[in-house]
Amino acid sequence: MESRFTHTGPQLCAALGINTQTLARMRQQGIFRPGEHFRPMGAGSKVPRLRWDLAAVDATLTARATSEVPE
Repeated sequence: MESRFTHTGPQLCAALGINTQTLARMRQQGIFRPGEHFRPMGAGSKVPRLRWDLAAVDATLTARATSEVPE
């Protein structure tokens, strides 16, 4: 079974054209959730590296962009 969490933070940002600081801010705001958008890799480490689900993050960003468009 292949994991859907395949991208590092910098890879995800490059693919989506967003800044790593924006990604971190949106994660801290709870827009991206563990298990749905990302998962920590390296159990037991104090600061685990995150792997991201490109499709889930893209879908969330698209939904936010379309819902924030004024009529």
